[in-house]
Amino acid sequence: MTIANPATDWVAVARETFEYNMVPWMGRQYEPWLRACVRPHPVDPHGQVLVPERLYRVFKGEHVPFQRVTPQQLAAAGYPELPVERELEYARRALRNAVMLGEWQRVPSLHVEIEELEEQLEATRDILRKRERNARVPGTEAQGPRREPRDIRSRPPEHMRPTLRPAAA
Repeated sequence: MTIANPATDWVAVARETFEYNMVPWMGRQYEPWLRACVRPHPVDPHGQVLVPERLYRVFKGEHVPFQRVTPQQLAAAGYPELPVERELEYARRALRNAVMLGEWQRVPSLHVEIEELEEQLEATRDILRKRERNARVPGTEAQGPRREPRDIRSRPPEHMRPTLRPAAA
């Protein structure tokens, strides 16, 4: 079930739909970006998530089951832009308008909102950069040389191991 909120450009989507349909559609390469775009639902944080309306519109209209997202769909969904970037731009525009109109009582709250959005954007970008770096590092370089797992059940008992005896002369 989806509920659109035109005032905020977010769509409520069932968590199961997100996890089992949208995430596989995006694939592992774009999954961090998708998860960064999504927010928990304010009323039902465990059962629903809020997805940007633009992204949901592309998913609902152009998604083909068992196929990955295409570059055209990514562009239509707004990749690589994050929703926080758009909110930050709206807040900056509102601050400029408030200053131009002389609405000085709104300026401090808009300034605080802009600072919070900038911090949130920087934190989100840091997380995405770390995930991108970790995805590019092969497992052997990041974790050192791989060894066979030590499992006592895979080793034969001492009395069954072959012994090296000198050859009879």
